[in-house]
Amino acid sequence: MELKKKYYKIGEVCNMVGIRPYMLRYWEKEIKDIRPSRSLNNQRLYPQEVVKKIIQVKKLTDEGFKLNAIKERLSERAVKNEYNLLLDIKKDLIKIKSLLEL
Repeated sequence: MELKKKYYKIGEVCNMVGIRPYMLRYWEKEIKDIRPSRSLNNQRLYPQEVVKKIIQVKKLTDEGFKLNAIKERLSERAVKNEYNLLLDIKKDLIKIKSLLEL
């Protein structure tokens, strides 16, 4: 699914994912990674990265995972992503160091 907008309102996200707004609000309380920002009018605004996580949560619930297991999986992925980012930074620093030593 390609996301075209920078931010989405709760109704848009719910229609996209196929859930009711009360379910998304519940998930927000339980999973800190999917909390939206707020507009000046206090409307929920979900950036693309949060919408992608909501889609992941929906997919995992459809596969039969309970919310606690989903939270663990999302945190494991976050740790894995941070680790991969650090590895990439390390590789870049090694390249820079070798260029500076020339």
